[in-house]
This record gives sequence, structure tokens and C-alpha cells, in this order.
Amino acid sequence: MMASSGVTLHQLPIQASNLNATTERFVQTLRHECLDYFVVLGKRHLDHRVSEFVEHDRKERLPDVVAAAEAVI
Repeated sequence: MMASSGVTLHQLPIQASNLNATTERFVQTLRHECLDYFVVLGKRHLDHRVSEFVEHDRKERLPDVVAAAEAVI
């Protein structure tokens, strides 16, 4: 059903047992920090908001996470 609608399915490795928790945390952060403060007016607007958040998350937050991890090691 999903393949007929154009969705590409990917087989995940067995070692990715924590992947679901990581994805759920990202979605929770996206909803709390971004979507709770905006009225989304359509799919295009939602796509724009999510892409802006992902760009911000990768540029602003990821270096802080890497620095914190290096401080622990």
C-alpha cells in the first residue's frame, strides 16, 4: 500500500533499537519548540516551518551537543 503511494521503504538494521526513541524525542522537540507557537496554514507552510527548524537544530544545537559529549569523554 505504501509503495503504491510513492513512499520508499528502508530496512533498518537490528542495531538500531534506540532509533524509535530518538525519532520520538525529535518530534516532541519539534512540536514543543516550533509548532506550538505557530498556526500552520497548510502543508506548504508546515513544510517550511519544519525545514526551518531542522536547519536551526543542525546549525545551532548540534555543535552544543557535540561539545557537551566531548567534555564528558
